[in-house]
Amino acid sequence: MRNAQLVWLAGVWLGVCLQPLTTFAQERDLTQALLPSSVTTYHTPHVDRLAELIESPAKPIAEISRGPIIPEPMVFDLVRPLGARQGEFEINMLGLIPLKRARGTPAIEWAPEVEWAIRDNLAIEFELPIGDGKLEAYKFAVQYTFGHAFEERFIHGSQGIYVYDRDRKSSVITLLYLAGVRFDENYSLVAMIGARTEFAGNTPARRVGFLVDPLETIPEATTIGREGGSRTETLLNLILFREINERLVLGFEVNYARGLEGEGTLLLMPQVHWDFLPNWEIQFGIGMQAISGDTIGLAAFRLIREW
Repeated sequence: MRNAQLVWLAGVWLGVCLQPLTTFAQERDLTQALLPSSVTTYHTPHVDRLAELIESPAKPIAEISRGPIIPEPMVFDLVRPLGARQGEFEINMLGLIPLKRARGTPAIEWAPEVEWAIRDNLAIEFELPIGDGKLEAYKFAVQYTFGHAFEERFIHGSQGIYVYDRDRKSSVITLLYLAGVRFDENYSLVAMIGARTEFAGNTPARRVGFLVDPLETIPEATTIGREGGSRTETLLNLILFREINERLVLGFEVNYARGLEGEGTLLLMPQVHWDFLPNWEIQFGIGMQAISGDTIGLAAFRLIREW
């Protein structure tokens, strides 16, 4: 009897000692059953995400879009394409050969120039018009791109041009609004709208070429002789492009100028743009120019090197 009482007391004591462990185990099982695994492993996803960020390199910030890429006209070109990025640099040379030479005008005209984007959307240009080997003028231009819109199908900006005629000591100032439209992957259009004014010098009149005085390049025997004073004309240029592939573009350039006195000039220039080497492009075409009722043929080319 005494032994039975001892065994019973030992069992009660052991049960009291094991009760906390049993209760803890039961609560643990109940917690796992009632709470979702996402709660019970609350810290694990954050620890894993932190490890990914530490181990994986940071992704670069996406480059700001420059807008639609649209070719440049050949004869009345831009100062770099609209949306130019800082550091873009270009050297090119325009050549114009009248197929019917007016007496006293150059047989061929050259215009070497440099173009440089000094920061995003802002580019400058310096050009030296040369007629038959003689430096005729200095030309400086600046161009600014306002921005683009319509899902990168439209881009616009402005351009200012200053030309100083060395012989006549006269100045020509041109201000233009520029707009480019990308219709699809093949067709695009550039429009230029503005005006230019010549502030004539006090030297005698002389015959001029296409590059120095586009205001009044009239065949045969016309001069631009005013001593002092000024003259202004409005400008409208439209250039339609058809891109055949990445290296070949066809274009049709229309340049129209009308003086306030009523006289106008019209240039029609079909053209081909060919990227014949990396960073090298040649543009060429044969068109016509109508001036004061007369029409002359005009061949043109432009050789371009970009960096």
